[in-house]
Amino acid sequence: MDIRCVRCGEQWDIDELHYVAEHEGKSFENVRSRFYKHGCVVLGGQECETNSKSAIISALADLSGDDVDGFASDLEDAEWLGLL
Repeated sequence: MDIRCVRCGEQWDIDELHYVAEHEGKSFENVRSRFYKHGCVVLGGQECETNSKSAIISALADLSGDDVDGFASDLEDAEWLGLL
């Protein structure tokens, strides 16, 4: 499943969060939290900037909380509705 960066909207596979957590010796929750706060740079992407869809993505991440699968599902719904 894919999730989107809350800053630029770039798609990332959820497994990337697990890979970074394992590589850094951190918990999945730590990496997820940093990704929601700082965006792509946490997963090794380039420094990114916010765009017009960032507010929607960020709101969905906040509403999902710790449920990253729920976040991915909400993103799919938002795409289907044409919001992303």
